[in-house]
Amino acid sequence: MRRNAHAKIIKQMNIGTLLKNIRAHGPISRAELVKTTKLSPTTVSVLVEELLQEGLVAEIGTGESSGGRRPILLEFQPTSRLAVGIAIGVKTTTIAVLDLDGKSLITNSYTPDLSNPQVFLQDIVNYTKQILDTSKNLGPNILGIGVATPGLLDPDKKNILYSSSLGLTDVPLYDALERNFSLPIRIDNDTNAAALGEKLMGAGQRISDLIFVSVETGIGAGIIIDNRIHGGASGSAGEFGHTTVEPAGFPCKCGNRGCLGVMAAEPAILNRAIQMLSIGAKTEITTYHHGSPAQITLEPIVRAAKHSDSVALSIINDCLDYLAIGIANLINMFDPAAIILGGSTLEALHPLGIERVRSTVKKRVLPFHGQRTYSIIPSQLKDRVKIVGASTLVFSEFLDYVDVLATDEDRHHVDGYRIVD
Repeated sequence: MRRNAHAKIIKQMNIGTLLKNIRAHGPISRAELVKTTKLSPTTVSVLVEELLQEGLVAEIGTGESSGGRRPILLEFQPTSRLAVGIAIGVKTTTIAVLDLDGKSLITNSYTPDLSNPQVFLQDIVNYTKQILDTSKNLGPNILGIGVATPGLLDPDKKNILYSSSLGLTDVPLYDALERNFSLPIRIDNDTNAAALGEKLMGAGQRISDLIFVSVETGIGAGIIIDNRIHGGASGSAGEFGHTTVEPAGFPCKCGNRGCLGVMAAEPAILNRAIQMLSIGAKTEITTYHHGSPAQITLEPIVRAAKHSDSVALSIINDCLDYLAIGIANLINMFDPAAIILGGSTLEALHPLGIERVRSTVKKRVLPFHGQRTYSIIPSQLKDRVKIVGASTLVFSEFLDYVDVLATDEDRHHVDGYRIVD
């Protein structure tokens, strides 16, 4: 029995090696696979035949001959397996059918109704039905439905227990989907899903221990340890935005004061700008914003900061320093190989945001961490991180993505983003 289990593991590893090489170097011949993988010709032949039968690779023609018959070329088929991804948001919910490369084949978005939990759930069901109806010809390839949602979930990842951003409690999300769809359903917190998306299809490929930090209207963290989401004892790990960074700070919806979310997320930047404009501070922000201070948006603050306006820079840097303190705490606690920064606010602040965070973190981490190489890098998936992450909740159970989806180029992706000088 042990020998059979060992043989099965070796076979799975060999299949993963072949798929990785076909994806990274295809179109590629069987003979080239023998050279690049060091597997025997018989093993390559047998396993490639299995991959052809599964539709994961295809023969697409012949290559140049080096003497003898022209070799048949193989190519990875990302559309051979698909997933429905649902990324729930406060302003927009996106539903898409995605392939093994994270490409959206069909996408639909709508504004969720957060005033009524029943309507909220029914809209998700209805729009998902629309997507599946539109993609009927792809149906046999769809492995399941992955959902990325804000908020705390129960340990079984079925119900939204509480979401301050959505303003909802005790929402039976899994039951609503299970009643209407026969596909497997996987649900997780949106930042966890985003972390998995970056790990498997984005900036975190070839990194086994990382933390994805998202900054938008709130702040969250998705923690990957040994290539897996770390959910903690009850599945609620990663509530980074509710760590206290200023004991006498502003009140938070959670009942605490000085939470990182209220000190460093986008509303904190806007509130500081409102205060400065209300007292008549001389700033270039007024060049780009002509309405009342209460109507300020992030864009004029960023534009002024990029023109070296001291008031705008002070507003942004004060918030970023709180964020950096929090990130330094994460590094001291978890010792990740990389911190990946994402979310709409940090995207808007780029490159000011990441540069300030890097410099402040370097001053705040323990000396040991300052002496080793670790990376603070921007999200590669950007505004698609949550929808791609939702799909990987399904895909991660199908393939060993650590081996399959990382190319040789990806392997060295983070080398240019060292925190050390």
